[in-house]
Amino acid sequence: MRLILQNSQSGLITPESELESLKLYLELEALRFDNHFNFAIDVNKELDTLAIKVPPLIIQPYVENAIWHGLMHKNENGRLQIELYEEANMLYCKITDDGIGRKKSAELKSKSAASHKSMGMQITANRIAMLQQNEYAQTQIKINDLVLPDGSAGGTEVILKIPVCYG
Repeated sequence: MRLILQNSQSGLITPESELESLKLYLELEALRFDNHFNFAIDVNKELDTLAIKVPPLIIQPYVENAIWHGLMHKNENGRLQIELYEEANMLYCKITDDGIGRKKSAELKSKSAASHKSMGMQITANRIAMLQQNEYAQTQIKINDLVLPDGSAGGTEVILKIPVCYG
């Protein structure tokens, strides 16, 4: 909690700090859900995670969505992969899960009588919109539905693309 609060006080943080809090979050969620999913965080060895800066708490809501809406509804253990790399002066963060997919998740949500309204994705979308109005105008998010060879849902892939900033 302390790390998240510290990170949220800054406009920009290092990917190293962002990944540290993300790893702690993932470890807690894995324990909470009796290791129903495995995760891996892969950082390209050429990426200097201490020199560049990123907006804080921009990755976590997408990871949380992958866990709660994709992986938790699987009958078997799931897999979550987070990759960071730099390409053409852009920082890419790819979040891939092998969950039930967005369509099935939406069907389950519509059948549920739950009144819980998630705000994390909306807050993050608003933050990205604000970033796009400033020096991070090229910030993009792309969400892909993954499909298995048999045509069934294979999970979801989220790609965050953020201009590299040295601060």
